[in-house]
This record gives sequence, structure tokens and C-alpha cells, in this order.
Amino acid sequence: MKSLTLCLLLLSFFAFADDPPFRGCEAIGCAGKLERIYVDPEGNVRLLPPVYKESDPSMVNCNLNEDTYFVLQRDHPGFEEIYTLLIFAMDDNEEVFVRIETGTDNCQVRYAVVYE
Repeated sequence: MKSLTLCLLLLSFFAFADDPPFRGCEAIGCAGKLERIYVDPEGNVRLLPPVYKESDPSMVNCNLNEDTYFVLQRDHPGFEEIYTLLIFAMDDNEEVFVRIETGTDNCQVRYAVVYE
């Protein structure tokens, strides 16, 4: 219960923006709705890039994990906060922008923003 309270408190500090900088995918990431998130055996979070209509995740400047996924590494300093944000966004069917670290293997997530 303590961790849930902490997550909700931290989530209250996130700014919710009006509109994403773009919809679909560009070199720095993708904006749209989340369709799938899962935790792999190493504890990393894998997510399908957010989609908007006919988004093309191959536009991102990184190597998609298994040619499909962005990866939020378990050792990312904001892991719990970003993961919580993504779960809430998916549950509420909100648009998100997921920024990746350009040039990385596994398209490592840098940060995420939720849009109302």
C-alpha cells in the first residue's frame, strides 16, 4: 500500500499536456495510444510503440527490440515513475509520447508524457 501511495504522489507531479508534439512516429519517438506493455524475465518493460492511425515505428532512430518493442530498462533512474505513468495511460486510454534514446539498441525509453 505504501508503494501505491508513493506512486500516486509521484504521479501527481507529472505534467499532463494538451497535445503531443506530433502524432505517429518520428526519429525521436512515437505518440499515440498504447496497445501492449509487458515485463520480461529480466524485469525490463517492453512496450509496443504508441500508435496513431498508420504509425510507422521504423521511423525511430534506434533499433527496435525484436524489431517490435521499445524497452524501459529496469535500471533507468525513473523506472517506477515511467512504468506507473504508462500503466495509467494505457488503463485510461490516453495518448502518450514516448521519447527514446536515439541510436540505442532496443530503443531504450528516455521519458514519457501523457496527454489528456
